[in-house]
Amino acid sequence: MVKYTCESCGARLETEGEPGTHEGCPTCHQVNAIPQPAPSMFARLKQRRAAAKQAGAVAEAPARAAAERQTRAAEEELQARAVDERQARAAEEERWRRELAARRRVGEPTERLSLGLGIGILLILAGIITTIACAAMDIGVRVGHDQVANLDKMNQRLLGVVIGVGLFIAGVVAVYLSSIHFSLWKIARHAQADMRDDSSTNR
Repeated sequence: MVKYTCESCGARLETEGEPGTHEGCPTCHQVNAIPQPAPSMFARLKQRRAAAKQAGAVAEAPARAAAERQTRAAEEELQARAVDERQARAAEEERWRRELAARRRVGEPTERLSLGLGIGILLILAGIITTIACAAMDIGVRVGHDQVANLDKMNQRLLGVVIGVGLFIAGVVAVYLSSIHFSLWKIARHAQADMRDDSSTNR
């Protein structure tokens, strides 16, 4: 049953006619169109819930979009950081490879320097000891009550002094060459460090 109000006299009317058809008012005989019936309370609640749900979805759309953008930005940042870390590891490995190759070319000075210095010092000590021992050699021989110089011993003493001086000079040369090698190694390492700094700066 549809309830409505007459458009002419304002009488409250009830009818069982179909909405959209026309019917005359029994009071003023005004022909009125039967309106659509008012929705029930449950229908209105359902409509309100649907409208509220739609409004909530519309309101949540920007927040959801912002959250998705933040998630994508965080993923892109993690990917970029991973790429940077891989590049940094690759650059570090390349630097170590270059430094190892340079060390192989230049040579590690520790063992060579220690060996050169050790040999040089031993030669210097051997030369000093030989020179002192030979210079202190007794070349005199006793003939009766007199003591005369022995030419053979003099030659031996002279040869020993020459050998001692030669050993001393050889030791000095060995120490000098070791120091030169160490200086060249330091120069090469500084040049390598400068080249590495320049390459890292240009990178």
